[in-house]
Amino acid sequence: MNELKQYLAEYIDYSLSGISYKKTEHSF
Repeated sequence: MNELKQYLAEYIDYSLSGISYKKTEHSF
């Protein structure tokens, strides 16, 4: 169960990073 939480945390962090990257890309 703990591994699943870690996987989800990394997935969410990756998703947020992707969203931030897209926003930064659009702002230019």
